[in-house]
Amino acid sequence: APLAPAAAAVVVPPSPRLARPLSVTGAPLDLRWNALRNVEYLTDGGNNWIHTAVMDGRPVVVKTLKPECQDLALAINEIEGELEIHSKLDHPNIVTLMGAGTTSKGSRFVVLERLDGGTLTQILGYDQLRIRDRRRRFWRKRKFTYEEVLRCAGSIARAMEYCHGGTA
Repeated sequence: APLAPAAAAVVVPPSPRLARPLSVTGAPLDLRWNALRNVEYLTDGGNNWIHTAVMDGRPVVVKTLKPECQDLALAINEIEGELEIHSKLDHPNIVTLMGAGTTSKGSRFVVLERLDGGTLTQILGYDQLRIRDRRRRFWRKRKFTYEEVLRCAGSIARAMEYCHGGTA
């Protein structure tokens, strides 16, 4: 399994695309990699590696660019754009941005609240995990009641309304 970068990051100002060094929730956007403890590879997707870690005593998920993508403008713009948007969100049905930073090698990382339980696709049993994927320990397949389906759909709808300028 890939290992997390071992070197501690230097303090680097947040992306020039971001208007402030803190998110709307107060999450720092100039973290050092050494603020993370127990960093462990979890899975990968697209241009990113996903790790679990602990930050300030709380379980978190850390998203980093794969080494082969760290010099690709498309990948860099994607993670910077995601951070720019996520730093402006504060809603109970959207995963919380816990912080972000840049490693000593200049690669962006994003720290999100860890939500155990898996994705909806995984819980419904439609996700086929890859051999290197270690997420299975955080979820298990189960059937939803009609009320749970409605509650889940309502949560998704409120988050979508919020993202599109509503007040949900």
